[in-house]
Amino acid sequence: MTSKQDHGKQINPPVRIEDHPLAFLLEDLEILQRELMELAQSSAVTLQHTNQLHMASAVNLIHYLGMRRRDMRPLQERLAAAGLSSLGRAESHVHTNLNAIIGLLRCALGKHQVDSLLPTADETGDILLERNTGNLLGKSPEHRHVRIMVTLPSEVADDYALIKNMLLKGMDCARINCAHDDPETWARMIEQIKLARLETGKHCRILMDLGGPKLRTGEIAAGSAVLKWRPQRDMFGKVTAPARIWLHAEDDTTPCPAPADACLPVAGDWLAKVSSRDIIELTDARGAVRTLQLVDQAGTGFGAESNQTTYIKPGIELKLMRVSISGHPRGAGRSGTVGALPPAPELIRLNTGDSLTITR
Repeated sequence: MTSKQDHGKQINPPVRIEDHPLAFLLEDLEILQRELMELAQSSAVTLQHTNQLHMASAVNLIHYLGMRRRDMRPLQERLAAAGLSSLGRAESHVHTNLNAIIGLLRCALGKHQVDSLLPTADETGDILLERNTGNLLGKSPEHRHVRIMVTLPSEVADDYALIKNMLLKGMDCARINCAHDDPETWARMIEQIKLARLETGKHCRILMDLGGPKLRTGEIAAGSAVLKWRPQRDMFGKVTAPARIWLHAEDDTTPCPAPADACLPVAGDWLAKVSSRDIIELTDARGAVRTLQLVDQAGTGFGAESNQTTYIKPGIELKLMRVSISGHPRGAGRSGTVGALPPAPELIRLNTGDSLTITR
C-alpha cells in the first residue's frame, strides 16, 4: 500500500555517474592532460640539450605552450561554473594545477578517496621564477620590487655622461642588443658602464641579448602585366554603372583628369586620329570581343565607358569604329595597339596543408 502523501509524486531515476556533467568535464581535462604529456615526450630531443638546472622550467613551458595552443575559453567557463580553478593562473605550475583539478573531480565523482589527494600548494614555480629573476636581473632594489632595464643606444659607446646619468636615474640592468653595432662598440659600452658603476657606487647588471636568426624575404616576382576593368552590377548581374576607362598616349604622364576604373596606354600617336563618340573594338586577353564607347575628351586623352568585364594585356589591337550618318559603326583607318602596362602585384596565397619553400 502507499500513503496519500505518496500519490502524485514522481520519483526521478538516479543520474548515472558517467552521465554527470562533471564526468564530461573530467574526461576533457584528462584528454588535455594526455596531450600535454605526449607533447613533452615528443620534445625529448630538445630537452636533452637543456641544462638540468632549467629542466623543470623547460618542461613546464612545453606544458604551457601545449595548453595555450588550443582555445581554452569553453573549458575555462565550465571549470568556473563548477567552482574550480579555470587554469588562468597556472603559468608557473601547469601540470600540478591540472592534476589537482582532475583529482578533485575524481573525488567528487567517487572515483578517488579524499585522502588520496596530493597537496595542491606548489611553490616550486614561484621559487624558480624568483631565483631565475635574481640570477638574470640581479637583486631587487630596496625601494621597489621591479627592475629597470634600459636598452642602450649606440651613442652610449662614446657618451660617458649619458650612461652615468642613466645609473643615477635608476637603471638596474643595461641591455646591449647584439643584433646591432659590432663587438668593438659593445666593448666600449661595457667599459663605460663599468666606469660609471665605480664612480657612482650603483649596481647595474650587463645583459648581452644575442641576435637570433633573421629571415628576410625579397620582393615577390612581379605578376603578368594585365589590366582589368568591370562595370558595377546589382545582385542579379544587371549593369548599374559602366566601367570608366581613361585612354592616353603611352608617353603621356599627365595624371588622369577624372576618376577612372582603369588607365589604358595606347602606343604611338594613334589617339590623334580618334574623335569623341567613336567606338573602339578589341579582343581581350581571354579571347572575348569587347567594345569601348568614347564619351568625352580632355587634352589628348579620351574618356570611355564599358559595360563588359575586360582583361587587357600589352599589344592588343584596338580597332577604331566610327558611326556613320546611317547609324552603323564602320572601320575607320588603321588599328592602334595597347602600350606597356605595369606588372600586377603578385601574391602568394597559402592554405592549410600547403608547403612554402624558402631558398636563397
